[in-house]
Amino acid sequence: MYATCGKPNTQNMYKAFTLLSTLIACILCSGILHAQVAISGNLIDANEQAVEFAEILLMNLDSIPLSSGLADTDGKFSVKTEPGTYLVQIRQLAQIFFFEKVDASADVNLGTITIDNTMELDELTVTARMKLVKREVDRTVYDVENSTNRTRGDAIEVLSVTPSLRVQGDQLSMIGKSNLAVMIDDKIVRLQGEELTSFLRSIASEDIASIEVITTPPARYEAEGNSGMVNIKLKRSKADSWNASVKSSHLKRTYYEPSLGGNFNISKGRFSGYASLNWRKGKRSVKQDDWAYFEESLYYAKSDMEFGSNFASFRAGVDYKLSDQWTTGGQLTQNIGKITNDQTPYSPVYSTPGNELVEYTNTVSRRDRPANFRAVNFFNSLDLDTIGTAVTINLDYFRFHADDSIGYNGVHVYTNPRVDSYIVGKNLNVQNIQNYAASLDIELPSDWANLEFGAKVSHSISKNDIGNFNSGIIPEPLENIVVSTYDFKYTEDVEAIYLSGSKKLNAKLETQLGLRLEATQTDAYTSSQEQSVKNDYLQLFPTAFLSYQINERSAANISASRRIQRPQFGHLNPNLDFPNIYSAIGGNPLLQPSYISSIDLGYNYGGWDIKAYYSHQQDAFEQLAKADTETNFILFQFENYFNVDRLGLSQNYSFEPFKWWSSNNSFDVNYSRATSFYEGTEPETEAFTASVSSYNDFRLNPDRTLLASIGCWYNFPYLDGVYSFERMSALSAGLQALLLDKNLTVALNFYDLLRMQEMESTVVFNGVDQLGIYYWDHRAVQLSVSYSFGNQDLRVRRNRSGNQEELRRAN
Repeated sequence: MYATCGKPNTQNMYKAFTLLSTLIACILCSGILHAQVAISGNLIDANEQAVEFAEILLMNLDSIPLSSGLADTDGKFSVKTEPGTYLVQIRQLAQIFFFEKVDASADVNLGTITIDNTMELDELTVTARMKLVKREVDRTVYDVENSTNRTRGDAIEVLSVTPSLRVQGDQLSMIGKSNLAVMIDDKIVRLQGEELTSFLRSIASEDIASIEVITTPPARYEAEGNSGMVNIKLKRSKADSWNASVKSSHLKRTYYEPSLGGNFNISKGRFSGYASLNWRKGKRSVKQDDWAYFEESLYYAKSDMEFGSNFASFRAGVDYKLSDQWTTGGQLTQNIGKITNDQTPYSPVYSTPGNELVEYTNTVSRRDRPANFRAVNFFNSLDLDTIGTAVTINLDYFRFHADDSIGYNGVHVYTNPRVDSYIVGKNLNVQNIQNYAASLDIELPSDWANLEFGAKVSHSISKNDIGNFNSGIIPEPLENIVVSTYDFKYTEDVEAIYLSGSKKLNAKLETQLGLRLEATQTDAYTSSQEQSVKNDYLQLFPTAFLSYQINERSAANISASRRIQRPQFGHLNPNLDFPNIYSAIGGNPLLQPSYISSIDLGYNYGGWDIKAYYSHQQDAFEQLAKADTETNFILFQFENYFNVDRLGLSQNYSFEPFKWWSSNNSFDVNYSRATSFYEGTEPETEAFTASVSSYNDFRLNPDRTLLASIGCWYNFPYLDGVYSFERMSALSAGLQALLLDKNLTVALNFYDLLRMQEMESTVVFNGVDQLGIYYWDHRAVQLSVSYSFGNQDLRVRRNRSGNQEELRRAN
C-alpha cells in the first residue's frame, strides 16, 4: 500500500528555497551597508571587581536620552546605535559615575573604566523592586530564583505551580491547550511520559533561574507544537571561580520516594564547564476506573496500579574560547533507568437493565521498561563584531533505547452457570530511536532591523521489534506462549530555513516578523502488513509581533502565527497493548500532521496582563476510544478526527499588598467548538470553560531567611475534542528556611492538600457512553535539604543544541 499527503512539487520547492536564499543574500549586503556602531567598555571598582547592572545612557547633545543598556555580571557593556556624537552617562541607582562626550562615527571601545562606587546595593531594595513576572514581546517570564518556588524540589514541582501550566500524571499542558514542548536553556527535550517527568525531576529547583512560557515562538524555533513552549532557564554565574551544591529530597505520597543530587561548575580564563548527577527512586499508587455503557451491558474496569521508577541522570558540558570571538564546546546528557507497572485489574460485566453480574475477570499484570537516553551536542559560536553579529553552528546526535515487556495472566468467570476460564498474554517492544541534526544560526544587527536567519537539517529513524500474544478466553491454563513478531520502521527527514527580523520603529512601537519554511519527508513501514505510508510536504510558517508602549505603565501588543503538530514516534507505532480482555491500546501509522493558526491581542497596565486570543486547529489528532457495538470491544487509538476553534480571554495580575507579601493571580475564560468528521463521534461539541489560580509568597522576617508560600488553582469543566472533563483543583503550601549565610536551604512543601486533583472525563462513541476517573497520587509532603559551597561567582555558558524537536518527540 502506498499513500501520500500533499504531493511534492519539486519545482515549487526549488523556487521557494532559491527565493529565500536570494533574500538572505540581499539582507546580508544591506546589513553590511547599513551597519550600526557600538559603544562598549568594561566597568570595575576600586578593588578591580566587576560593577554589575550599571546603566549606560546615550544622549544627544541636547541631553535628550536616545538609548540605554546595562552592564552584565562581568561589568561589560555594549550599546548599539547609529553613527554620531553622543553624551555617554554611566549611573547606578541615583549616582552618576561617568559623563563624557563621545564621537561614535565607528565602533568605540571606552576600555576599562574605574568608578568610585562606595555604595553597595541593598539586597532588600533590589529584591523589592524585582518583578517576579515579566512580559516580553513573545513570552512571559516567571522568576523562580527570587521566589519561594526555588525550593520546590525539582523542575516538575516548579512547573506545577507556574501560572497557566498544569501537570496531570505524566502530561504537561497549558490551560486550554495541549502538546507543550519543553526546553532546557533553549534546547528541546525530546522525551515524553514517564521518561520526561523523570528527566525533569532530575533538575533541582535551586538550579532554575526562570521559567519562560512562550505562547507564540519566533521563527528561529521549530514550528512543531500547538501550545507553544516552556523554556527552563538554568542559573548562570560569574567567571574565574567555582561552586558546587549537594541536595537530598524525601517525598512521601502513598509510598516513599528519595532522591539525591549534586552539581559542580568551574570557570577559569578561557575554559568553563559544568556537571550534574542526580538519582531518584520511587513508586506512586494510581487509581483508574472506567465504565462503558453498551446497549445491554455495563463494562467496568477497576485498575489499581503501582508505577515504579528508578532513574539516574548525568549532564556535563565544556566550553573553550579559542579567541575573544570564537567559542567551541560540547554537551552530554545521559539518562539510565527503569519503569515498572504492577497492577491487578478487576473487570466485571453487568446486564442492563437489571444490573446483574454476568461475568468478570481478575488479572495480574507486570510491566518492565528499562530505558537509556543519550544526547550529544558539539557547537561553535563566532562573534564577528562588537554590535552583536554572530554565527552559531550546532551538530547533534541523540539515541533513545527502550526494552518494553508486558506480561499478564488471569481468570475469567461466567457467573450463571459458573464457568471458569483463563487468559494469558505477552507484549514485547524493543524501540530504538536515533536522530542526526545540523543547524546554522546567524544574528545580524543593522541600523534598520535586527535580523536572524538560519537553516537546519534533521534525519530521524525509529525501529521497533514487536512481539505479542493474546490468548483470549481459553478453557485451560497455557504454559507455552508462541509470540508473533513483526517490525515497524519510521523514518523522517526535515529541512528548514528561517528568516526573522525585529525593529524598534520609534520610541513606542516595536515589531518582529518571521518566516520559517519546512520540507518534510516521512515513511512508515509495517512488515506484518507490507504497508508503507509516505508523506512529502512543504509548508510555510509565519510569525508576527507588534508592541506599542502607550506610556511608562501600559503597553499593547498583537501576535499571530501558524504552527504544525506532528505525531509523536510512539503515536505511529501499531503495537497493541491489552489492559484487559475488553480493550486494547495502539498507535496508528496513518496519522497525519495537524496545523494550527492563532492570533493574540494583549494589553499590559502596571501589574495587569490581559490577553484576548483565538486559534483554529485543522485535522487535530488525539487518542479516540473506538467502541465496537457488535463485539463490545474498545480500541484506544490515535486518529485525525476533528477541527477545533477556541476563543478566549485571559488575565494575570501581579502585585505586592505589603512589603512581605507577593501575589500572582490569573483567570482564563474561553469558548471552544470542535467539529468531528470521524464516523461514530458526535459531529459537533461546544462549551465555555474557565480557570483561576493564585500563588503567594510571604517573607516572614526582615532578613528574608524564613519564607512561606501558598498556591491554588481551579479548573471549571472543559472540552477537549469530543472529550468532556469535569472540574479539577489543587492546593499547595510550603515553608523554607535559609541558613548558614543562605548556603543551606531546608524546605517543607505540601501538594494537593485536599486531594482534588482527580481527573474525570466522558466521551460518546457509536452511542456508547464512556466514563473515566483517574487519580495519580498527587497528594504529597516533601522535605528537601540543599547546601551550596565554593565561590559563588561563576559563569557557565550553556549552548542551545540543534536537534530540539526530534528529542521532544522521542518516546
